[in-house]
Amino acid sequence: LEKFRSKFASENRRTLIKADTDLHHLIIHNCNNKRLTGMLDNLHNLIQVFRVAGYVSMGRSARATSDHLAIVNALIKRNAELAETLMRRHIEKTKQDILKNFKVKK
Repeated sequence: LEKFRSKFASENRRTLIKADTDLHHLIIHNCNNKRLTGMLDNLHNLIQVFRVAGYVSMGRSARATSDHLAIVNALIKRNAELAETLMRRHIEKTKQDILKNFKVKK
């Protein structure tokens, strides 16, 4: 967790995107759900496009980092219910941010 915390403290976009990718990979591949792992591995390239887009704003990056660390802490404590709630919130916030960024301006 400390390794990720220090990487997420960076202001370098490449470092942040790599840390974000590594953290998602760690969570996904330790969930013991081969079906989910396979589905997300197949979607990796598409997900990566949105991950890169999400790190345009340092404010967005800081919120995502906070979300990630809270999720990992819940997983470490084996609090599945909290981890699920935090992941759902994170996904919804990320979706809203992405939609806002890709919104066509008239």
